[in-house]
Amino acid sequence: MREHNQALKMAVALIAALLLAGAASAQDYPTRRITFIVGYGAGGGVIDVSARAFADKIEKRLGQSVTIDYRPGAQSQIAFEAVNKAPPDGYTLGFATIGLLTLPLNTKSYTLDPLTDLTPVGLMTGSAYPLVLVGSAKAPFKSLAEFVSYSRANPGRTTIGAVGTSMEMEVALFGQKGNFKATTVPYKGNTQMETDIVVGDLNTGLTTYPSVKHFIDAGRMILLAVGSRDRVPAIPTAPAISEALPGHEITPFWFGVIAPPKTPAAIVNRLNEAINAGMNEPDVAPALEKVGMRPMTTSVADFRAFLTREKARFTEAANLIGLKPQ
Repeated sequence: MREHNQALKMAVALIAALLLAGAASAQDYPTRRITFIVGYGAGGGVIDVSARAFADKIEKRLGQSVTIDYRPGAQSQIAFEAVNKAPPDGYTLGFATIGLLTLPLNTKSYTLDPLTDLTPVGLMTGSAYPLVLVGSAKAPFKSLAEFVSYSRANPGRTTIGAVGTSMEMEVALFGQKGNFKATTVPYKGNTQMETDIVVGDLNTGLTTYPSVKHFIDAGRMILLAVGSRDRVPAIPTAPAISEALPGHEITPFWFGVIAPPKTPAAIVNRLNEAINAGMNEPDVAPALEKVGMRPMTTSVADFRAFLTREKARFTEAANLIGLKPQ
């Protein structure tokens, strides 16, 4: 019995020592360079601008350099898996995209769960505008209400362009909510989709507002709706999609930060605080606005809740379109 008690005391002491060491480590964090893994190539696009803004602000807030490690390919699968395998010490972080939620649904070789195999840290940027539903000037409808009525009365005759799996899923949810059947037309990029809308080969498409504003202003496209629940002050004449489909909205593009699984909560919270403070500095929003983005920060708990909701939503959409991992 005495030996058992002694062993128990030693085990308790060891656990206490480990907890204290972990607390001390988190309190001192960071003491060296941080690596930020991005699953896309370097360049001047929205992803690179967002990543560089993050790196710059975290460096200033935490007092340590941040190196961006570009690992493009496989819809960020390579990057996400690298973060998953990294030590959970806060010195390797990852650039989170919607691929966290869609990859497990369409890629058999990718099995990571964003909530258990990675650690959500926080959002950092998002689209300055909601995604928009635009129609061809040659389409048989000129408003959101007419679009819904036509689509219900003519199953499958409405064609909706979508770039990427996530947009195909959004179209599926849109049709389910609106109680109509449309034909989804997949595209590899916005340029060809937008051209087909302008010439009338495609009825409608989901896209970003800045990329089609010139077509709308020229009368070559019709802005049917913004994808948010409420109207956007910068585009006050465009109805919100929820005006025809109550409660429905299309999640805008977003980027966030993830860490390896089992990263200590104290380090995750410190990073989250630094992200929120840094990305909300006054010089960040103007720089992001040039590429159609804005600061979009959250608490750790809210980011986890957001991913939980979106994971369920996309899983539902995958089931609707019969998507299977390939």
